[in-house]
Amino acid sequence: MATTTKKTTAPEDMPGVEQVTQQVREYTEQVRDYSEQFVTSAKTFGTYALDAYEQAASTLLGVQHKVAESVKADWLPSIVPAAIEANVQFAEDVNAAYLKAARATLG
Repeated sequence: MATTTKKTTAPEDMPGVEQVTQQVREYTEQVRDYSEQFVTSAKTFGTYALDAYEQAASTLLGVQHKVAESVKADWLPSIVPAAIEANVQFAEDVNAAYLKAARATLG
C-alpha cells in the first residue's frame, strides 16, 4: 500500500500573529481584572470575618470579666478571682495582637 503525504495549507480565516497577540493581551487583562476583584472581595470578607470574631471575642471576654467579679466572695481565696482576671487580661492581649496583625495583613 502506498502512503500519500497530504500538504495542508493554512485557511484564510486563520488569525495572524497580531490578532493572536491582541487576544492574549485582552485575556491577560481580563484575568488581571478578575484577580483584582477576587482580592478585593477576599479582603472585604476577611474584614467582615475579623469584625465578627472581634465582637464574639469581646462578648466572651466580657462574660469572663463578669465571672471574675462574681467569684469574689469572702470564702474564696483572693487568688482565684485574680487568676481569672489575669487569664482574661492575657486573652485580651493575645486577641488584640492577633487582630492587629490580621488587619495589617488585609490592609
